Amino acid sequence: MSSTSYLPGSAHHQLAATLSSLKDFQRATVDRIIGLFKNPEHSQRILVADEVGLGKTIVAKGVVASLLMEWHGSRPFRVTYICSNLALASENRTKLAVFKKDSQARFVREPAYSRLAEVALLPEASATDDALLEFCTLTPSTSFSMTYGAGNRRERLIIFAALLKDPEIGPLQDQLSDLFRERVQDVNGWVSDLKAIKARTLDVQVVADFHRKLRSTKVPCERSMLEVLQHIAQFGVDRDRSEERGILREIRLVFAHCCAAQLKADLFILDEFQRFDSLLDQSDENEHSLIAQQVFRNRRRDKILLLSATPFKAMSTINDDENDDGHLIKLQQILRFLNLTPLTTYEPARKSLQSELMRLRQPGIKVDQLSSEPRHALEELLRPLICRTERSQIAGKGEGLTADFEIDCTAEVSPDDVRAYIELDQLSKQLEQKAQIRVSGQMMDFFKSAAWPLSFSTGYKLQEVLQRCYQAEDRDVYRQVRRSKTLWLPRERVASYQLNVALEAPNPSFRALTKHLFTSTRKNGPEMLLWVPPTRPHYPLAGFYSGHENFTKTLVFSAWAMVPRMMSGLLSYEAERRALGKWAAKLEYFPTRGRGDDYTRTSQHQETHRLFRLESCDLAIWSLLYPSQTLAKLPLDVGGASLESLIASRITHFKSLLAPLGAGHAGTRNQNHWYLLVRIPRHPDTQPTNIRTLVPRSFGQAVGAQRRRFALLV
Repeated sequence: MSSTSYLPGSAHHQLAATLSSLKDFQRATVDRIIGLFKNPEHSQRILVADEVGLGKTIVAKGVVASLLMEWHGSRPFRVTYICSNLALASENRTKLAVFKKDSQARFVREPAYSRLAEVALLPEASATDDALLEFCTLTPSTSFSMTYGAGNRRERLIIFAALLKDPEIGPLQDQLSDLFRERVQDVNGWVSDLKAIKARTLDVQVVADFHRKLRSTKVPCERSMLEVLQHIAQFGVDRDRSEERGILREIRLVFAHCCAAQLKADLFILDEFQRFDSLLDQSDENEHSLIAQQVFRNRRRDKILLLSATPFKAMSTINDDENDDGHLIKLQQILRFLNLTPLTTYEPARKSLQSELMRLRQPGIKVDQLSSEPRHALEELLRPLICRTERSQIAGKGEGLTADFEIDCTAEVSPDDVRAYIELDQLSKQLEQKAQIRVSGQMMDFFKSAAWPLSFSTGYKLQEVLQRCYQAEDRDVYRQVRRSKTLWLPRERVASYQLNVALEAPNPSFRALTKHLFTSTRKNGPEMLLWVPPTRPHYPLAGFYSGHENFTKTLVFSAWAMVPRMMSGLLSYEAERRALGKWAAKLEYFPTRGRGDDYTRTSQHQETHRLFRLESCDLAIWSLLYPSQTLAKLPLDVGGASLESLIASRITHFKSLLAPLGAGHAGTRNQNHWYLLVRIPRHPDTQPTNIRTLVPRSFGQAVGAQRRRFALLV
């Protein structure tokens, strides 16, 4: 590339088009990042923590385009993209492309490296002088973590070629070749590849540092690496010797350090960096990040862009806070990496905000009564280091996406609920006496959180103690549990679908929630819906969906692990009981097993629930699973037209499309086996009549009439 400070017109136009394709909030983030990068006092490290699905990779593409538009260097602008695996790197390279596909070969140079060891190889002369961008990819597993193995074949070839540049090692090529060839069986291929690598130009600084460390680095046998290699060359390769088993790893590690010191990029992009957070740990004790420290050491001023929707734990529990755990340590590590030094002003600001939030524990204090000053102070502190966009900020009326409300369960409280709590409390005190532990203090929260709590208490200390008492055949505990009608689910009534959860659950909160979910003025409640009704329907809802236009998802939060188990189990049971209706009296919820019978619940449900399955014997239902390109091309506006009128208009439209396809075909048989072939790609030049050649004779001969449906599906 020439040393001029301007881009070719076509390249500038494509970069401008890339930036204009960004959404407004993405462009705002890009402009913010570029502004920070231009600040000489800034650390040149920024975290983009946009919410999932808002296009962090697209933001990174915009940053690349903006930096490239202002690039004045005499070489291509180099981007090094680091992500968790090579497959993801290959996929995201397409998303990060700032030039059109037909311009890639002209403006984008092939990457100089994909592994850290390849940094030692200088780029070969490019076929074009117009290259503006070089995009390289690395992964922690292939470049930043040194395993105890011998490494990749190409890596060993490069290391061996660098070794042979040493005047004392060069004459020993034949003696040391077996050591670096490791277990490669193709000797001729190895020799040929080594010759090709030696013909390449190696980075002089990497080779010089490598040769120097060969003499200064001691291995466990108190000899330098150079001395060990000379010893191996003299006495031959013996893989059973411990020093030979470890020498390759030691050499790889030293070479990786030398390459890392010379790894240069104008922009580093770390995607989903929380998956390899050891790269960010700059402590001397972290052995796994020794190489990363060479790349990201503080004295380097490379631009670094971190991408992650979840860079650290967003929330912490009360126990986490009391134990000084949760997200704090990870957040401090990230801030230290971004700021280059510990952010000493962060901790006082964090404690000030935490103190303000803790006021919510006081009676009568609501969220809107809290002071916003501590939050604003913390935001101002983090804004130069972190950019984050959330859906609620860009959706417009984002608060309207959810509706917060409390279900009043005071009207649900009954004397039976009080008796249920007393039974649980009595059992806990009895277990305390038996096991010498204290559990009764948590019983009120335990009772409030779940109906029939003992049925869902797996993993809790209460059930562990109870199981020990049962194993010890403690009759007092056994009688106490047997007398209770509220601690355990009544198995017999569940089995016969007679338990009405909405009316009989021994927990007022859960009864109120169940009634809220299943209450309906229609005979058929939400249990008859296959999916949640659309929030913006294209036509008035009909059938089971009529009357359920406002039915939506409900989010329930709880700190107890048993609550999701309890709710999912009981609500799915209640939905099944209601959906079965009169059929429930003839069925059993649990599997029955007769003498010599291997009858499982699965096989029983397959037999008894057949009325809820499509009973078509042909393959026509497959068409319901695949998208139709023809249907997708038709506009579907929101309006008041009924489903029946829409179907009628579509039938008229499809008849006009099918008319030419039916000419000359008078098939009368209704063979639907061709539905299996719906997804076979069809070349645009292929005539419809050729579909006959795709159908085996065993599928039937009369495909003429069915071809017309096929044409609509594809």
